[in-house]
Amino acid sequence: MWKGIRFGLLLTFLVQPPAMAQTKVDLELVLMADGSGSIDDDEFLLQRHGYARALRDPRIIDAIRYGPLGRIALSYVEWSGPDLHVPIVPWTLIRTKADIAAFADVLLNWPRELYGGGTAVGDAILYGAQSIETNRFAGRRRVIDISGDGPDRNGLPAAMGRDQAVARGMTVNGLPILEGSLWLNDFFTDNVIGGPGAFSIPARGFKDVYVAIRKKLIREIAGNFQNTSVLDQKFVAYTTAFRVHPARRGARRDGDHHKRRATTPGGSEGRPSGRFSRPLGTSGKLADAKASPAPPFLPSEREKRSYRPRPSDPGH
Repeated sequence: MWKGIRFGLLLTFLVQPPAMAQTKVDLELVLMADGSGSIDDDEFLLQRHGYARALRDPRIIDAIRYGPLGRIALSYVEWSGPDLHVPIVPWTLIRTKADIAAFADVLLNWPRELYGGGTAVGDAILYGAQSIETNRFAGRRRVIDISGDGPDRNGLPAAMGRDQAVARGMTVNGLPILEGSLWLNDFFTDNVIGGPGAFSIPARGFKDVYVAIRKKLIREIAGNFQNTSVLDQKFVAYTTAFRVHPARRGARRDGDHHKRRATTPGGSEGRPSGRFSRPLGTSGKLADAKASPAPPFLPSEREKRSYRPRPSDPGH
C-alpha cells in the first residue's frame, strides 16, 4: 500500500510548478540532519553543536562573502521516518557574521523533537528538494546536504529520492557518520550523492561531525575546489577518497547491530513508541504515532550496492 502512496507523492513532486522566487542568492543549501532513534541524546548534542560550531568558523562567512552575490539561503531540518521532518531553522538569508551567529544560536537552544520513526533517506532527500522548490529564494546552485548514521530502513529508497532531486537540477551531498560501520560510506557514495559536483565526506564518529561538516560547508559554499585553502583541499581529497578496506567489509555482525539499535516491544530503534514530532507552529501534544519495529540490517555484498528492503524482512 505504501508503494502506491509514495508513487502518488513522487508524481506530485514531479509535476509541481516552480515556486516564484523573490531573492537571488549564490546558493540554496538545506542541511538535512539525522534525528532518528539510533542517535542517543549525547550523540544528538554532539551533532547539533558540531553544526553550530562549524557555521561560526570565520572561513564560512568568508566563503559566503567571496561569492558573486555575497549571500546564500540556508535551512536546517532534522529527519527520521517517511513523514517525519522538522525544520529547526527555516530558510534564512545569510550575508553577515551576525546572520550566521543567529542561525547557530537556534541550533544550540532549540530542543530535540524527533526520537524515532525509522530511517527514510529517500523521503528526506525529497523533502529537502521540495523545500528548495517552494522557498522564496532563487539560487545559482541548489544543494541538499544530508547526514546520517545508517542506510534505508523504511520509506522511499535513497537512490530514488536522489534521482528525482538530480532531475530537478539539484545536487545531493552526503555526510555519513560511520561509528564503526565503515561500509556506510559506500552506501552514501552509491545511493545518496548525485548531481553536479556531488561529493561525500564521512565523519568517523559523532565527535568528528564538527570537522567533517566544516570542511563540507566550505566546499559547498565556495562552489569551486580551487577557492579553498591548501589544507582544506588536502582534507577534502583524503576524505572524499576514503574507502573501506576489503578485509573490513561485512565486519559488522548481528550482535554488534543489536547493541546499538536494540528494538523494544512497543517501538523502534530503542525508543518508546508514540514519541514523534509535530510540525513547528502547531499546538497540542506530540502525535501518538505507532512505528513498526525496525528489522535487523545485515548487509550482504549485493545489499551494500543496492540497499533495498528484502522481501523476508519483517515490517516491509
